[in-house]
Amino acid sequence: MLIDASKIEAFISANTVTDIYYIVKKVRGNKIAIEIIKDLLLFIGITKLDKSTLEDALKMLFNDYEDAILNVSAENNNLEYIVTRSKKDFVKSKLKIVTPKEFLKLFA
Repeated sequence: MLIDASKIEAFISANTVTDIYYIVKKVRGNKIAIEIIKDLLLFIGITKLDKSTLEDALKMLFNDYEDAILNVSAENNNLEYIVTRSKKDFVKSKLKIVTPKEFLKLFA
């Protein structure tokens, strides 16, 4: 894994953690969801998400507020890339936007 090999540092936003928990809990139950979150937090950084981030995201001209939050959070944490299956959702971003496949080609 790229993270284990220290080739990259990976980050997700705090709201992504709650999304993961919600989805896993629905499918596998609370106990498994909690264990997955604990494991995830061992090797993934969490971007800063505060009132300022939320307010700045409101000013973005994104079609989706959640995408704007992810973008502002990544910018505020000086990240270079956003990895997404939907690049079109981030056309207004100043960051490098890549699909998972493109990201792996760059770093694997």
